[in-house]
Amino acid sequence: MLRDAGTLANPRFGVDQTIDALLERLREFYEAEACVLTTSPGRGAAASNVHCWERHCPGNAARVAALSVDELPWLPPDAVVVYVRSRQWWPGPARVWCGERMGGRLIDGPRSCHPAIAEDLLDQVGGRSWLSVPVYADQRHVGRLHIIRERGFEPSDAEFALQVMESGMLLIENVRLVDQLASSAALRERERVARDIHDSVIQPYIGLQLGLVAVQRTLESGNLATAEAKVRRLVDLTNIAIEDLRSGVHDLKGDSTQYGSGLPRALRLHVARFAEDTGIPVDIEGIDTVRCGDRLAAELFQMAVEALSNVRRHTAATRAAVRFKTDAHHVRLQVENLEPAKGRTPFMPRSLSERAAALGGSVTVDRYRDGRSIVEVTIPL
Repeated sequence: MLRDAGTLANPRFGVDQTIDALLERLREFYEAEACVLTTSPGRGAAASNVHCWERHCPGNAARVAALSVDELPWLPPDAVVVYVRSRQWWPGPARVWCGERMGGRLIDGPRSCHPAIAEDLLDQVGGRSWLSVPVYADQRHVGRLHIIRERGFEPSDAEFALQVMESGMLLIENVRLVDQLASSAALRERERVARDIHDSVIQPYIGLQLGLVAVQRTLESGNLATAEAKVRRLVDLTNIAIEDLRSGVHDLKGDSTQYGSGLPRALRLHVARFAEDTGIPVDIEGIDTVRCGDRLAAELFQMAVEALSNVRRHTAATRAAVRFKTDAHHVRLQVENLEPAKGRTPFMPRSLSERAAALGGSVTVDRYRDGRSIVEVTIPL
């Protein structure tokens, strides 16, 4: 039973199913009518959770499922109780043993439960014997286990139940940790996808919208030849955006290897397209010195794309520079507008900051009196 308590659950099934599996094994081992576990949902919580597992017999399931925390006997946190009522054909007082958990051992303790309370519980659930032990996780009291059966319990049963729950709670805490890690990873992935959609989908549509507005104004002025040329250019930009979307979907399927060793080529292609679309030439420095994994390379590429987009949208720069600096512990990406861009409102690039923070890095923005600004992203290796 102790061995089973440590190997009961698959973390994919979650905490509740792990608890249910543990209670069923306990019920089978003790041949009990019911096993009931009350657990606190967290520190400072006002209510408790009740997990029940009962023998499948007529009427018993409904009685056990109807139990609430208020209907279960209240006991001091360290109290252990074994209560055995006398048989009908042998009248006499009930046998009661009370102990407490101290220093990992079970010792005799003061009477902690009135017999009438135990009798009420046995009448409600059905059975002749009741065992109750505290449940701990990391030396912290988190709940109580109640086992009810027809055959009498002994103090040794209580000591064994304590050992089983100690092993079981280690497993449950591990499952809970895996759940938290999985939820945290899923949240981080959703945030990453949201940033990619912002950078790779929304911004191209903003550029298309601005282009359409320009075409509209050209048509209103009656310059059809110029409008036609702008429409052809917008069609080309739309085709490029569609290819970017396809590439983004491909990345979501799990293939980011196009960036690892190909980061210099991918960034140079983007810079060339950026210069053609905006008329802002971009100098690239230090890109060939970057040595990192595929995932980090993909993030660096996206951050460089976002930073250049900020240059276009938030400055009046006529030239920009992208620089990479690496050492044994960090890789630094700097994006600078080389021409003064005065009169613009200072800002902190939120999307860049979120990306950098997700990688354990940071973003700084340095502004100079001549209007230039340098955005520096620092990522630990």
